[in-house]
Amino acid sequence: MTESLVSCLMVTGGRPELVRRAVWCFLSQSYPNRELVILSDSACDEFELRPLEVMDSRIRVHMTSHDPNRRLGDLRNMTIDLARGEWLTQWDDDDWYGPDRIAVQLKAAMDEDKGASALKFTLMHLCTADGRTMSFRGDTGIATPGTILHRRTHVRYPNLGKNEDGEFLRAVRDELGLAVLGEEHSSSFVRVFHGSNTWDERHFLRRLRRTPKLWIQYQMAVNFRRDVREHPRFRLRPDEEATLRELDRYRWTVTTPPMVEEARAR
Repeated sequence: MTESLVSCLMVTGGRPELVRRAVWCFLSQSYPNRELVILSDSACDEFELRPLEVMDSRIRVHMTSHDPNRRLGDLRNMTIDLARGEWLTQWDDDDWYGPDRIAVQLKAAMDEDKGASALKFTLMHLCTADGRTMSFRGDTGIATPGTILHRRTHVRYPNLGKNEDGEFLRAVRDELGLAVLGEEHSSSFVRVFHGSNTWDERHFLRRLRRTPKLWIQYQMAVNFRRDVREHPRFRLRPDEEATLRELDRYRWTVTTPPMVEEARAR
């Protein structure tokens, strides 16, 4: 039986060092039948990104002109139109993906006979303004929007600069059904705060106090123990710690990989 093609969809612009890290995660995936569609609206990216197509035929780079009226939602819709896969998944340039993410989410959707799947829990990794590095486990109400994997559908993102993926997640859930993976899969995805994200640092830290129980735990950690890292969500499992070690290996890698340099020379 032929495995379904999964299209990983990336919107970027002027952040080639982050793209390279996300490409590494794509190349490390255990699921074999996949492609990566990269769309950039920054002209300066072409020299950096074109060699990726030479490096691996599963990577396709597309350039578009910058339009101030075109927000992130519309750019995401453009990647949907460019995709060839039966299944599609968001593949943001600034997140980190575990090697089994595609395989696990696709299996979950099929096992539950749903048209989509998403992770409720992910790891959150922050490099804060005061120089601290913090990592914890976070979750959202329905599921984490950026983790969605879904069958091809007529549903499209709203033309918003923020929360376009949250609106899209809800629409896809209503249209196709949604398998939500639990806490045991949190190491499949790391949301990385680096200072130029769509959302600010407060948005990430809000995950520590989004329910009444978490709010009490947050107050205890901050006001009584005087250290937010005393919050229970900072107590990570061995598999979560291993994922963060892998991220740390590449977190500050901004040099061009040798295989990209070789592709440029061809």
